[in-house]
This record gives sequence, structure tokens and C-alpha cells, in this order.
Amino acid sequence: MWIRAIIPLLLLQIIIMFSGCTEPNFGPGGPYCSVIGNCQVDEGPAEVIDIVSFQEIKVLPATSSFRPGTKIDVIVTLRNMLPDEKVDLSYIGIADMGIFKCAEGSECSYEGQQLAPSQIRTFAFSIIAPDNIGSMAIDSNIEVATIYSYGASRLTTISFVERETYIGYLNAGGKVPTHIVNKPSSGPVELSLDISNLEQPLLHDTENERTYQVFLSVINKGGGVINRISAGNLTLEFEKDSGSDAPMEFEDCSDIFEACSGQSIASSKEIRLLGKVPHKYYLSFKPTGGISFTDARPIYTAKISSKASYTYRIGKTQTIRVSPRSNI
Repeated sequence: MWIRAIIPLLLLQIIIMFSGCTEPNFGPGGPYCSVIGNCQVDEGPAEVIDIVSFQEIKVLPATSSFRPGTKIDVIVTLRNMLPDEKVDLSYIGIADMGIFKCAEGSECSYEGQQLAPSQIRTFAFSIIAPDNIGSMAIDSNIEVATIYSYGASRLTTISFVERETYIGYLNAGGKVPTHIVNKPSSGPVELSLDISNLEQPLLHDTENERTYQVFLSVINKGGGVINRISAGNLTLEFEKDSGSDAPMEFEDCSDIFEACSGQSIASSKEIRLLGKVPHKYYLSFKPTGGISFTDARPIYTAKISSKASYTYRIGKTQTIRVSPRSNI
């Protein structure tokens, strides 16, 4: 008897295995989906792109070591990884000299440079090895760094259905098609808006408006550090609905958003993220009562646009040996 009982379970497991579908995006149990939702979820992690990359660092003359006091040329080659966008460099240079110093009459850093789309560009710097190192060879690192400007964004949708429609679908066992978007832009910085606690479509009751909570995270996924998101450069906004203000408003936020009200908010403090631990911020919002539903549009979808303009720093070290026994 137990063999007959287990055979259907084995067949079901085989079907699931070959279909490749263990977490459906449609119907109950799908991401963010309420009991009446037939959900299609459009989401995914940011495509991590280090917008600028170090292609090569050369030390000339080409030798294994340098004599004290020798002039050394450092040749740095950068590449813009974007095929269709230019990149502004606020800094490129030798950020850490180690035991070396910048050669007299030379520039060891530049500001206000630019890389055209897909451009590979070379920068040259000259440094001087120290004079007095004793009788032993010394290995010392220099760090070459660049800081560039870029932006991150995320589009997130929140769907609502009015109370009568919700109850009608619930009583009839019906499902309402619900398209949920929660997609980030590409780049080394991702804005992540956590809406996992919102089971959509949300029930909208004009007589009992609810407040909803979400969390915004700023995540460093690249090979460098978030040098700066200046005050005012991290924003969230409910997009307009057919040219009119969205019937949504922010109500309460983390301290970094001092003015937390209305359809849009902006950071009031500078953000720096030198490691990989995300910065996480609390946000709450509520409908303002102006949502309109029709037979043709039983679901209202609010769109939240999150944006950040930032500067990003990447660096690379180069080891140089100074030896009193060197021929150069």
C-alpha cells in the first residue's frame, strides 16, 4: 500500500525537476503576490559593471629594480566600459606615493578629464625613487586611483485594488492579473527597494487608509568604493499618473531624509560607503484617497522611481623595487 501512495509523489517530483519550475512567478505563493493575484514579476539584480577599468599599469624603464634617486615613469591605461556613454573623471593620479615623490615639474594627478564611449586612454606620471634607503633593496607600493561620476536607478511598482473588487475576486476564487516591476539599473552601485512584505494587489479602502513600509538599500557591488553621494542626490519619487500627481505620499523615513512628505523626497546628508555592507533606510507611504478605478482598469499601479548620482573610486597598486645594486 505504501508503494502505491508514494508513486504519485515521485511522479510529481520528476515533473517539477524537468520543468525547471520550483518557484512559480504566477498565482499564490509567487513573489509579492496576494491571494487574489495572478502575478507576473519582472525583477533581477543589477548587472555589475565597473564603468571604468584599469587596463594596464607600466613602470618604465622596464627593469626589475631602480637605483635610489632614479626618475621613474608610470604609464596608466584606463578603459571606458560603456559603449554609448562618456564618463567624467574628477580625478586620475597616483593617490598614494609610498616612499616615492612626484618628479619636479611633473603632474602626478589630473582633474576634470573625460573618457569617450569605449575609449582606451593613457595617462603618464613621473616619480622619483628615494635617495637614502641604506644598503638593502626595498619594495614599496604606489596606488593609482581614479574617481568617476555615474548614476543608479530603480523602478518599482505597487498595485492596488478597491475593496469591493478584492472581496468579489476572493469570494469567486478568481485571480486578477498583476504585473509587478522591481528592476535596477546596471553599474557598480545598486539601489534595492525591498517590497517583499507587500502582497499585491493591495486592498485599497478609502475609509481606512493604511500606511505601508518598504526599505531602500544602497549596495556597493563593484570593485571600488562609493566615494560620495552628495546631499540631495539620493531621491525617491512617485511618478505622475497621466500628467497628474500620483495619489500617494511619503509619511515617515529614516533620518537621512529630513523632509519626508509629499510625492518626492531627497537625502539631506552626504553618504559614503567604503565597504560592502549596504546602507539601509526605512520609508513609509500611504495612498491619499485619490485613486480611481474603472471596469477597464480594476487595478491602479503606483510607480516609485529611486535614483542616486554618485562618484565612485577604484584603485590599483603597483610594487616597485628600489635597490642600491640596480643598474638603472
